[in-house]
Amino acid sequence: MSAGAFYRTEPTPATSWRMAILLGRNDRTYKFALGAALLDFAVEGREDVSPVELAALYTLKLAERSPEVAQAPSSKSASPTDFVTMLHEDIKYVPTHGEPTQRLVDKAV
Repeated sequence: MSAGAFYRTEPTPATSWRMAILLGRNDRTYKFALGAALLDFAVEGREDVSPVELAALYTLKLAERSPEVAQAPSSKSASPTDFVTMLHEDIKYVPTHGEPTQRLVDKAV
């Protein structure tokens, strides 16, 4: 089943989430960071979060992963404004500041 057909069957936020998890590429780590961020909000009892809040925690979860863990296939060249390129450049900022850089949050939003 295609992603479009999967979503058209039941176009809801829950279906969007399931589509990202079930049909998202497994050579990406974004879905694990997204899941971890959403679970953290759920543990806090949060049902609604702003895009900026989600982007900040999502980006932090990505940055907390080892820099050796590929975020995307290394065979593809990325531009300097690509999110993964920016993540690799800014990853040193996170341990000393405990938060992602603003440019990463802005890019994630």
